[in-house]
Amino acid sequence: MLLFASATASAQQPTSIRPPEIDSAIVAYNAKDFSKAKEWALKATQINGNLREAWEVLGFSAQSLNDHPTVVSAGSRLAQIVPNERTGWYLQFIGYYRQERLDLALPPMRELCKIDPATCASSNIGLILKQISQDSLGALDSTFTTPDGSVKMTLPKSWHSTVRDDGKTMNWFLTLEPIKSDSDAFSVGTTLRWVRAMTGSFVIEEKNNNAPFLVDFWDQFIAAQMKGFTPHRRTLVDSLPVSSGTWSGFVRTLDFQFKPEYPVQRRIEAILARKDEVFTYTFECDFPRWGVYEPRFRQAIASMSLPK
Repeated sequence: MLLFASATASAQQPTSIRPPEIDSAIVAYNAKDFSKAKEWALKATQINGNLREAWEVLGFSAQSLNDHPTVVSAGSRLAQIVPNERTGWYLQFIGYYRQERLDLALPPMRELCKIDPATCASSNIGLILKQISQDSLGALDSTFTTPDGSVKMTLPKSWHSTVRDDGKTMNWFLTLEPIKSDSDAFSVGTTLRWVRAMTGSFVIEEKNNNAPFLVDFWDQFIAAQMKGFTPHRRTLVDSLPVSSGTWSGFVRTLDFQFKPEYPVQRRIEAILARKDEVFTYTFECDFPRWGVYEPRFRQAIASMSLPK
């Protein structure tokens, strides 16, 4: 339980105006009357918008009341008043995090870890950032490569690479969580598939052995694999033609939900083809974390080196 002192030296404040409302707010907070503390602290900020302790009491009172927008606004103002102290950045992080806005929580998380590495290391903040990348500031990447060097891309260094290849079809998983068996699932990651000899696995006439036909064929083939199962939700967000070297096809964004009780997944998926070959990739995570991972996914796609 955080306790506030009711007397603060004026030298610690950016301005000397210290209204009596702040003392009432502190008394109420220490008595765990968070609604009253929030009310008095808000009045104090209206009298003196630079009063650090008023914003602190407002932010922590709002946190106790699960008033996340007020937590964020108090933290934002504190970060302006005392940018080199952790409280403002912490309040912004926790306010956004509780609203499942990880995309907005990331910048204050990083600032907090710069200012107070010990708190970052001893809390879930460091763990969250490490999920996005290897280090506590979420900055380190690594170039992952298939064993034969045919496909490369850049993703967070801490992710896990799993390749399964029977000589005809390569399946490559780059995921936040390790995949150790066929039954393992992952919450964030990418799946790549390279089918090398389409005419050896499917009946395809030579006149149809071209990229446009194979892309459409593969799209229908995957849809047929889902026959008998209707997802609760499958919404097309966008779809665009795409090409890279000898490969061409399309890339689209989908919102997908297997069952009502399952989280909504957002996916970027592409089907590319050239004569006798199909290459696909899917980047996915649950929708609340999309704002965090979409930039990493876009960077990975831009860095991707396809088979020559």
